[in-house]
Amino acid sequence: MGLTATTFILLLIIPDAPEGPSVSVSPSAELEEGSSVTLSCSSDANPAAKYSWFKDNQSLRGGQHLHIIVQPGGRGFYSCNAANELGSVNSPPRFLDVQCRCPLIWKVHKLL
Repeated sequence: MGLTATTFILLLIIPDAPEGPSVSVSPSAELEEGSSVTLSCSSDANPAAKYSWFKDNQSLRGGQHLHIIVQPGGRGFYSCNAANELGSVNSPPRFLDVQCRCPLIWKVHKLL
């Protein structure tokens, strides 16, 4: 009479509200007017989170990534919200500064 060993692997999936969303900026270099930048939001959540974006607490649009052509009015605080059916949480805001590509205007004064 032989003994048979059986091994079971149990995968336990626990639903979880979004945690710690964060915003990353690419490229992370200085942003000049007219350049493009992508903001990405990430969060640990099960089921997966849906994302929405805010600039200075004003709603923008949804999606994990936000693509922007940098304009003078683009300067401000950006944050994302990660939400699923178990909860919702906002990221800390990230400040984006915009450097002006303004032409320099020289005034030449004639000396008498």
